[in-house]
Amino acid sequence: MKLLKRTDTPTVQPPKQPQSANIIGFHVFICNGGTRQIPGLHLYIEDHQVVMDNGFVKVTLSTPEGLVTGISYKGVEVLENRNEETNRGYWDIVWNNTSAKSSCQMDKFVMLPQSSGFYTYAILEHLQGWPDFDVQEARIAFKLQENIFHYMAMSDQRQRIMPMPVDRGTGEVLDYPEAVLLTHPVNPDLKDEGFFSIEV
Repeated sequence: MKLLKRTDTPTVQPPKQPQSANIIGFHVFICNGGTRQIPGLHLYIEDHQVVMDNGFVKVTLSTPEGLVTGISYKGVEVLENRNEETNRGYWDIVWNNTSAKSSCQMDKFVMLPQSSGFYTYAILEHLQGWPDFDVQEARIAFKLQENIFHYMAMSDQRQRIMPMPVDRGTGEVLDYPEAVLLTHPVNPDLKDEGFFSIEV
């Protein structure tokens, strides 16, 4: 494990022509204001992963793919560690592409000192000569620990306790494949409610 100086800004450079449709590189910004040192902000580079740590949050990224394989808040792992590392945190991009190769470079991860989170955003960079493509959907997905996260808040008006993934298998299948009636849910308060999902 190698600890970089806080003034370093490491970059894993992607190849000139991407080799797959996955995220192929990432940049981690650990400096604010040029060469000024930032106490409490650390970046550890290992053979197949990079760890960003600011004392509140520790984020582990795979290299060179840029998958988020771990997020720890005050020592508690929040991503579902029973999932494979490729199914914990990732950019999910849907595109039309006639080539077998990816047509863009993307993704940035940013961590600030004394912050209880991290930031991620995508820049879709399409270089001259790369195959044409059409992006239909782009989102980042995190698979959270099932035994910790049971409540979802989408807005002030839309929030509630949610059924568990296992409840789909114990429910009664309805006319549409994405809908089941909760007959034996983990949380008995949700009995006889509908459970809808487009990921069937």
